[in-house]
Amino acid sequence: MALVLAGVVAVAGLVWLAVVTAGDEMTVEVDTAGGQDAIGPVDIEADDKKREIVGDGQAVAGQVIDRAEDVALSIGLAFPADAPPARLPREQILESLQDLEPKQWGEFVPGVYRRINTDEPKIALTLDACGGGYDEELVEFLRDERIGATIFVTGLWINAHREVLEQLAEDPLFEIANHGLEHLPCSVTGKEAAGIEGTASVEEAYDEIEENARRIEAVTGQRPRFYRSGTAHYDEVCTRIARKTGHRTAGFDVVGDMGAVYDSDEVYEAVTAAGSGSIILVHMNRPDGDTAAGLKRAIPELVDQGFEFVRLSDVVLQPGW
Repeated sequence: MALVLAGVVAVAGLVWLAVVTAGDEMTVEVDTAGGQDAIGPVDIEADDKKREIVGDGQAVAGQVIDRAEDVALSIGLAFPADAPPARLPREQILESLQDLEPKQWGEFVPGVYRRINTDEPKIALTLDACGGGYDEELVEFLRDERIGATIFVTGLWINAHREVLEQLAEDPLFEIANHGLEHLPCSVTGKEAAGIEGTASVEEAYDEIEENARRIEAVTGQRPRFYRSGTAHYDEVCTRIARKTGHRTAGFDVVGDMGAVYDSDEVYEAVTAAGSGSIILVHMNRPDGDTAAGLKRAIPELVDQGFEFVRLSDVVLQPGW
């Protein structure tokens, strides 16, 4: 398979995975580590085979943006834990993305990482703190059992629980991630999800992500590495905005509590279905729910099976596009 990117792209040590279905040429847009976009033709042998191109050094960036109708080329990148995407100035982000029209909408659009890239028995537990309450019972259980987790907080939750956030950020078991300033679906056209109207422009999406990142950094002293929108819905322009603000967009492959409405048996069944490389999504803002009760049964069972619970920053994520 011949794969040629025309134009000058200064990228060192990329790890690409190209999946080709048909056709012989298409145009792609690639984001490099320095934040520059390069557009050029890709010559493809239509043999329906999977190929890997591995460069020397550290993996740094990349994502296919455009697709020709007769070609499906998915270029994914495995980010190492210590090399987050580059953070670009607001004006540069808005100018580069302002005229793009999104074609996709949902939980798993290009740019969303759904799993850990591992064959080892590792699972990432992620907790969403959308707004409202604080499930202290759940957090104390994780502390007692020494279970690591990535906690996604909104600006709404920070307003209500600033001191708790400071304590969580100081605990090495946990890392704090970005769940959006107002817990909005991330759209540049105002799409809604779960009855919540999303951001309506590139500017609004940028502010939803960036303003909460700054709020988290102001409280914790650390800028978040990961982003998940309110309702976990996006268009593919929004995931690019997230990346250009220095975030990776974290998805999931296990819905652990369905917005904290599952009863304890349902939480148990969902979470114990996780396997190596899974990212579990549960909520920590509903102390009146059964999430804690279900996890208290499920997590010890998974630990007994040999699984290790990790934070997202401790592992390499697997592209889901």
